[in-house]
Amino acid sequence: MDENIWGSDAKEFNPDRFLPENFENRHSMAWLPFGIGPRICPGKNLALHEAKSTLIFLLRKFKFEFCDETNTDIITDTITNFKTLKMKIVPRV
Repeated sequence: MDENIWGSDAKEFNPDRFLPENFENRHSMAWLPFGIGPRICPGKNLALHEAKSTLIFLLRKFKFEFCDETNTDIITDTITNFKTLKMKIVPRV
C-alpha cells in the first residue's frame, strides 16, 4: 500500500481510517473499490447486481424496525445518516 495515500500506518489493519471524521485527511483516490478508467474491475457490475439482489431478498423476507434505543437525530453530510441506528429484523409472515 502506498504510504503517500494511506499514511505511515498503510500496512496496518486500521478500520478507523474509514470513519467520517477521517475523510478530510484522506487522498481523494484512496478508496476506489473497483478501480477507475481502463483498468476498472470487470466484476463491478456483477458485484453491484449481487448486492442489489441480496438487499431485495432481505427486504422481501424480513421487516426492518427501529429499536427503542435508536437515536433518530439525522446527520446531514455528504451522506445522510443517523447518530445511532439500532434495528430489529423480523421475519415476514
